[in-house]
Amino acid sequence: MSGNFPEMASWLADAIARHNVAGASVALYQNGSLTTAAAGSANLSIGAELTSDTLMQIGSVTKIINATIIMQLVDEGLLSLSDPIAKHLPDFRLEDPAAAEKITVRMLVNHTSGIDGDITADHGHDEETIEKTIARMVTTRLLFEPGTDCSYSNAAIVVAGHIAEKVTGKSWYDLVKSRIFKPLGLPNSAVLPEDAMLFRTSVGHFVDRATRVLKRSSHVFLPLGYAPAGPTTMMSAADLVTFARAHLADGLAPNGTRILSPESARLMRLTTESRIGMAPHGVGLGWMVFGNDVFGHGGGGPGIVARLYISPRHQLALAVLTNSDNGGKLIEELSSTILRDCCDLEIGEPQRKASPADAEIDLFGYAGRYEDSWMVYDVGKEADTLTLSTRTKIACYDCISTAPTDAAPLRPLGEDLFVLTPTEQQRVANRDFFPETGDVFVAFRNRDQDGHFQNLANGIRLYGRTA
Repeated sequence: MSGNFPEMASWLADAIARHNVAGASVALYQNGSLTTAAAGSANLSIGAELTSDTLMQIGSVTKIINATIIMQLVDEGLLSLSDPIAKHLPDFRLEDPAAAEKITVRMLVNHTSGIDGDITADHGHDEETIEKTIARMVTTRLLFEPGTDCSYSNAAIVVAGHIAEKVTGKSWYDLVKSRIFKPLGLPNSAVLPEDAMLFRTSVGHFVDRATRVLKRSSHVFLPLGYAPAGPTTMMSAADLVTFARAHLADGLAPNGTRILSPESARLMRLTTESRIGMAPHGVGLGWMVFGNDVFGHGGGGPGIVARLYISPRHQLALAVLTNSDNGGKLIEELSSTILRDCCDLEIGEPQRKASPADAEIDLFGYAGRYEDSWMVYDVGKEADTLTLSTRTKIACYDCISTAPTDAAPLRPLGEDLFVLTPTEQQRVANRDFFPETGDVFVAFRNRDQDGHFQNLANGIRLYGRTA
């Protein structure tokens, strides 16, 4: 594909067949023109067609919308990035009673707060409000001292969204509608689940590992109380790109409405941390920073995968939304081609070389249990080898097993970095952490004074030692 990608529609139809994806929608803005395409089914159970105006879940791409609202409030003088949580939420408590005074708004938005809380169990519809979710955080621990490391935290984003509620006196859902959807003139977007019923909508699907048959997800949303982190936002790919174009123009929407000051829009794209977890990219405010003036964010949910990329320098915005848990393969194929051809950027996991076979590695301090609110990593030591087994605590997706997995050896690569070839049981247990093919990289960080590592890093997350 090259130029304005006139063959996008045919490519997309072929790609969903090759990758066994139920449906996908793409919007690409480049050189002043917009290309959209959609193919497949919005819901295999009822045979609904997926079209370019179909609303699809964007998952954690919502975090950029949430960060944009935070920066609007900074522009208006209603809050500062350096404000501690306690200034706006005086009753907020974590397990560490001093945390609310130490964690700033900036730390919430750029994932340096240390707040545990990848995802939590659904407490039922009546209990899944943002405010009740915030109250339940009284038992939530810190994975590391605020500001000393960087780990993806859905819970921290929820706190930031709640601060926006408190300083404006409006619900987070109304803030999205009044500050993002309405001024941008988005015709096919919803943030309240009941509003989605007004549109043609898509639902997620999972691939049965044994039969390779796609099955509709048994539920649509992750816990609604986590809404600022991504569970409820649904948009067409074209609407998402319209939002992205406002960031391409430093806060000026295509319709001429300014939603953000140029200074705040540019600040969101500045690298605040050079790495998150052990991922090969940096973090801004809301945006992930990939290099060569390319920024973006991914999203997931029950049977969905989404991705948004922008490059102000190249005046490019790309949204790819899929409604299958294996949609990442399609997204990566398309995105890598476009970003390489248009932005001279290679994305993906960097190649790492193994340590020499005769390298001597002191294995003291690695073994133990590391966990967050969703995952448990058990690192064992057998003779001169470390092993890793895992357990997922919450089956928030249909394809997840909560049974402990078998153990696989961790092979050292040097500098506290290890590579794992997941067992088949591990690959089946949780596809978010263990892909169908390929290796997984694990790192250890933050030794204490006794020499024991306090964190295990996998992907964009850190897990704290508990044993």
